[in-house]
Amino acid sequence: MRTIRDQLLDKTDKGEQITSLYYEVSKSIVMDVIKDKKLRSSLSGDLSQLSSAIKATEKLSVSGESSYNITNKDVNALTHLYETVRNDVSGELRGKLDKAWNEFNVKQMAGKNVATALTQANLLKANSASNEILIKVKNNYNTADVAKLVSRTLSSKGLNVDVKVNALSNAQVSLDHTFKIKVNQKMNEVLKELKKSEQIEYAEPNGIMRASTADVHYQYQWSLENTGQNDGVAGADINYVDMVKQLSGKSLPSMIVAVVDTGVNYSYADFSGKVLTNLDYDFVNNDNDALDDNSHGSHVAGIIAAKSNNKNSIAGINQYTSILPVKVLDSEGSGSYENVALGIRYAVDKGAKVINLSLGGDDDSNVIEDALRYAAKKGVTVVAAAGNDGTNKLSYPGRSEYVISVGATDNIDQLADFSNYGEGLDVVAPGQRIASFVGNGEVKYLSGTSMAAPHVAAVAGLLYSLKPNITPAQVSQVLQETSEDLGDIGYDDYYGWGRLDANAAIKYIISSDKVAPGKPTVNPVGDTDKVVTGKTEAYATVYVKVGTQTLGYARANSAGAFSVSITPQKVNTTLSVNAKDTVDNVGAATSVVVYHK
Repeated sequence: MRTIRDQLLDKTDKGEQITSLYYEVSKSIVMDVIKDKKLRSSLSGDLSQLSSAIKATEKLSVSGESSYNITNKDVNALTHLYETVRNDVSGELRGKLDKAWNEFNVKQMAGKNVATALTQANLLKANSASNEILIKVKNNYNTADVAKLVSRTLSSKGLNVDVKVNALSNAQVSLDHTFKIKVNQKMNEVLKELKKSEQIEYAEPNGIMRASTADVHYQYQWSLENTGQNDGVAGADINYVDMVKQLSGKSLPSMIVAVVDTGVNYSYADFSGKVLTNLDYDFVNNDNDALDDNSHGSHVAGIIAAKSNNKNSIAGINQYTSILPVKVLDSEGSGSYENVALGIRYAVDKGAKVINLSLGGDDDSNVIEDALRYAAKKGVTVVAAAGNDGTNKLSYPGRSEYVISVGATDNIDQLADFSNYGEGLDVVAPGQRIASFVGNGEVKYLSGTSMAAPHVAAVAGLLYSLKPNITPAQVSQVLQETSEDLGDIGYDDYYGWGRLDANAAIKYIISSDKVAPGKPTVNPVGDTDKVVTGKTEAYATVYVKVGTQTLGYARANSAGAFSVSITPQKVNTTLSVNAKDTVDNVGAATSVVVYHK
């Protein structure tokens, strides 16, 4: 019921009215239900009859799809439920109930698809993706080939429907062998036949993903430093303060964390210089301006990377990162499987080392799974929210094997009541009343696994800054092994391996990496040269010296190439060139004698 409220009713004015009326009625009859066994039995019987319709509505609210048709028995049970409740409430509330009942004309819903009935009742907005199917073909077909394949497949079964085929791509990115088919009718029958084709790897509806949701506000950021404020438990935080101390004085390379969400409002002061507006992309409107029109993505990005110690708003966890905004969710926090998959692929191709997915749905998606598999192969860590249904099943993509799945805890280190849990949960992190940005830059406290995931994504980004060649599997292992064990000893379905401990994760990387960079490869240096070039370990800092005097230093790029500016040196001067890695291991030096140029 919570899913129906959050994902369907709260999306329309009429739905919000129904939610408000529901709570009024519940409050009014709760004591009667407890005391009156006959009333309790009557309501239970009606709800039992309506269970299939309720499950179908829940699925519809998440995926935008449902094949369920409302039966006469459903209508009769709903009518009896209305009459029973009506007889138990006061006159004023009875009037509100009657008005709502008459507006929805429930008796006319029998035989209709649940989506059609709710749309006609103004409780469901038309889903633009509801007539779209995503397919992946096994052969190297072009669009024309796929159109012929689809037409041939459908006509052989007597399905003479109009279809339009497009490659799953835009000007920025494409998904291999994957296409989108628009169907004008008989959606379910078409989908069924396409799934049977031996030349099609998979076919699925283009379903919907939804958002899962010394600085002046630092004192309220209990997830970073929990001193017991607001009835919390001291220490029930990510150990941010000790992490900052441990990183103090280090010069780390900035790694890209992609926020695949509703976009990011890069105009906020705390995002100045932190957001890659030259690389961002909006897959909802197909333009290169991923400006947030919902606030969800900005809230997520603030948790990860808001500037700290600027006496302005909040402190982000990772001060060594750049945020890549990839907008795949619209102003209402919803987006198609197609856009989410394209967004993941785009983020990988643009150099993200970590991708945050604070979104999810009920059903698995092959096209998104393909994109996640691509990220893993490219060495990119994906962090995903576990979902906000309070159930023992993770949402998707939170349950994918290619992500780090994150549940939410409160300020006493207990699993938040809304957080999903169960098989596949990796770790938990603070997710209740988390401060970050919304609207025009004001700070708001939001709750959800959407807020827990970026805590983990931020720390994952730091692990890449400290050890650039780390793999996604290693990132996951470090986070699991260093987490604060909660619940049952060891792994359990409620807390996974435990609550994120940022300081322990950073300490693990620094203490375990004792291998110094090898001697740099240095190109010949002439007496008129103003730079020393060569190759070393990726992101290592290269120093050029004469004796004890440092002529210059510079950081190598992601490929290990370096270019250090110096003043020209005399012929036969011996230069000493060595490298220091990101965790301060210093390697042996290469000697270079300056030649006459």
